[in-house]
Amino acid sequence: DSVVDHRPDIVFLMIGVNDLGKGIPEAETVGNVRKIVSSLSASLSDATMVIQSVLPAKGIAEDAILRFNEDYKQIASEFGPVEYLDLHPLFLVDGARNDSLYSADGVHLVDVGCETWVNALLDCPAIKQGWA
Repeated sequence: DSVVDHRPDIVFLMIGVNDLGKGIPEAETVGNVRKIVSSLSASLSDATMVIQSVLPAKGIAEDAILRFNEDYKQIASEFGPVEYLDLHPLFLVDGARNDSLYSADGVHLVDVGCETWVNALLDCPAIKQGWA
């Protein structure tokens, strides 16, 4: 409700890694994300929504992260205007997770990780369109 109250032009969602870490069933989290996107789309019909992929995270199976990201891509295609921003590959080094480069604890980003994320956001079509 607080997001809707602010009437943003763009809504960025980055969600799910904590659920994965807590062992919440994937179907439950994906269903919740679908509900959130549906609700926000209905309430903020003029806003653009961007679902960001789950980043590589220490202690979380890569195949689970990739499944979430595929589900998120599917959700984005079901609602409009909703974009999917695949950040995941940007946080891999030679195709593998590198916890020490982007994160001090394997989850939370350090400076270079934040810079990588911000640059991806600035390159996102939703941002470019808003600043055009």
